[in-house]
Amino acid sequence: DAPYGSGRLIAVSDAFICYAIKDGHIRGINRQSVQRTLLKGHKKPVIDMAFARRSTCTLASLGGDGSFFLWTIGENPADKSLTSVPLLSVTNVHLQRIVWHPTKPHTVAVVAPNGEVALINTQTLIQKLGGKPGGGAPTLAATKGLDDLQPEWKLSVASNQCLDLSFSQDGKYLVTAGADGWARVWEVESKQAMGRWQPYGGEPVSRALFLHRTKGSSSGEKIFVVTGGKQAREVKLFRPGT
Repeated sequence: DAPYGSGRLIAVSDAFICYAIKDGHIRGINRQSVQRTLLKGHKKPVIDMAFARRSTCTLASLGGDGSFFLWTIGENPADKSLTSVPLLSVTNVHLQRIVWHPTKPHTVAVVAPNGEVALINTQTLIQKLGGKPGGGAPTLAATKGLDDLQPEWKLSVASNQCLDLSFSQDGKYLVTAGADGWARVWEVESKQAMGRWQPYGGEPVSRALFLHRTKGSSSGEKIFVVTGGKQAREVKLFRPGT
């Protein structure tokens, strides 16, 4: 059996579906025309991927070889074929998870193996590496880990591995799932922990995400945290602050 991984091997936008296949490749499909493209760059299997927005054509992906890619997927106007072009290629950085910020279109949160989370402005990074429109993807061989990505913000969120993370809809809060058994809620601007708990009695927390509910609520928006434990086979719902 394949080992359990906390990353996503399928990413969906309004226009495209992408999924990991063998040899580190990613298959992209146009949801309407069913035209296909192949994203080649990772040398080992993909461990996480995500579109920047449902309406976007920008995809971020991480490989088990320590690589980090940004791609843009589009349609060739001449023959309607599907194209995929790398925007950024980073090697030897060894990230575990990648999540786009909900209100900053070029910013991603990435997770390092030691439990550190960093916010990276991908547009700024590409510009500092000399990237230009139509000039090919800039490349970076990392030697200092997260610091080579010139993070805007960095925080240690777990005593060992951070297995999952999710932003609140406004981007003000972050919830993290730790292999150390703790789920934690953070205020992004201050980098302060707002609370923590052990949903599974100290066993690793494999999933954590915010759930926003407004429909049918007489007291305004309600915010919950959903956690997954035992390799996401057991799911629990919490109300922060209660």
